[in-house]
Amino acid sequence: MQVVLPIIYALLFAFVIYKWRFFQINSIKNKVFVLLFLVKISVGVVVANIYIHFYNYTGDQFAFFNDGCKLFAFFVENPSHFFEILLSGDAKEELMIWISPFESSTFSSSRIMIIINFLIRFVSFGNIYVHIFFFSFFSFVGLVFFTKLFAQKFPEKTKIILVVVFLFPSVLFWTSGIQKQCISVLLVGYLVYATHFGEKTKYNKKECFFVLASVFLLAFFKAYLLAIYLTVAMPNYLFTTNIIKKRWLAFAFVFSSIPLFLIISELINKPIIQEAITEKRAKAISEAKGGVFLNSYTKFISIDYSQKEEVLIPLSDSAFKIKEGSPYLEWELDNMKDTTFVKSAIDTATFYYLYEVAPAKTTITIKKITPNTIDIVAHLPEALFNCFFYPTISQIKTPFHVIQFIENVFVFLLILLPVFFFDKKARANKPILFSSIFFSFFLFTIIGLTTVAVGSIVRYKILGMILLMLVIGITTDTAKIKSIFFGTKK
Repeated sequence: MQVVLPIIYALLFAFVIYKWRFFQINSIKNKVFVLLFLVKISVGVVVANIYIHFYNYTGDQFAFFNDGCKLFAFFVENPSHFFEILLSGDAKEELMIWISPFESSTFSSSRIMIIINFLIRFVSFGNIYVHIFFFSFFSFVGLVFFTKLFAQKFPEKTKIILVVVFLFPSVLFWTSGIQKQCISVLLVGYLVYATHFGEKTKYNKKECFFVLASVFLLAFFKAYLLAIYLTVAMPNYLFTTNIIKKRWLAFAFVFSSIPLFLIISELINKPIIQEAITEKRAKAISEAKGGVFLNSYTKFISIDYSQKEEVLIPLSDSAFKIKEGSPYLEWELDNMKDTTFVKSAIDTATFYYLYEVAPAKTTITIKKITPNTIDIVAHLPEALFNCFFYPTISQIKTPFHVIQFIENVFVFLLILLPVFFFDKKARANKPILFSSIFFSFFLFTIIGLTTVAVGSIVRYKILGMILLMLVIGITTDTAKIKSIFFGTKK
């Protein structure tokens, strides 16, 4: 059953792709998309087995899957407890990543991932590969949305678009499993496709419903992605609806409003965005060090990952006491902004296990920043550098790092292609290209500001990489390259 059930679902998804007209794009036949999907789920199986055999089941996708299955067990065996967890948001020690004091939203992205896995569990019979196939299908549909829009705008580039969207290594690797990126690609892909980055102004009832639903879900799942999308789409909307007569003026108006808003928010002592960025950065610095995270009724603490056996004194039901004289980090539950380092424990309170994070293998050394606009702007060049060029040669520790390094060098070289071999035909649809560049820029900036672990950077920037590679592929004159290097007539 462990093998037969995934095969049945693979064939079912392949049949849907083959028959659904949604997967018909220009001259590309449905069977091409079937083949691409089979490649995708094969990569998903390989990725899962790498983490099973070489990383001992560590990684977010196993946590999401296991918590989803536990939630399903509660639903079957103890429905009242299931609804108590779902409505109160309190799972105590029962679900590994349901609770994270660093996340203030009741509808955190981790909880949404667990709920999705809970729903899939009804038809998966607990088979992790079925879950992988579902999430791979979600991201596959999102990638098709990107492909459909760009192939519609640049039909002569359809084959190039297909290759850069579906076969770019990091995109293929990190959107073929139980990953948050699969849902992000689906939601952002649909919004970009449905609205043409804000250029489309008329919608039927069905389109309105799905656009609003995508906005609603993205607001809870990854609010910063929605903020970036709206920032990039707004200028196109203002120009298309004739609210602002010149497109460049619309972009200038929206983009200049960002620093103005930040400055005003500081003046009225409500720097919400600045605080969100600095808190996310501080959290990344703390979690990159790894640790075992527990809480009491008033405090949230982190124990050094390598000392957990010596420091934690087990009681019962995932309850622990801290060995007297042990060091740990401490936060008050009503104030997660300020961290206190306790050198020698004297607290006799009982703490409950929440989750643990292994130290990141490779991290970027960054410092905490203050929640003010000047300090954040001063760190923007560093943020972009971190996002584009890490890991460096000196930081390579695993085969994954080698692949990431090679890909970064490859992307840097590809960026040079449009500089020397620019395709003038791409000017016909400049708005979508500029929108893609701006989306990638804003995304890379936020990731660079708020992420410490190199492995996390690679995953988080997937959407930006999709759009960046699309821009490179579309603006590069491949016929000119063939003519120069291979003697082929242009």
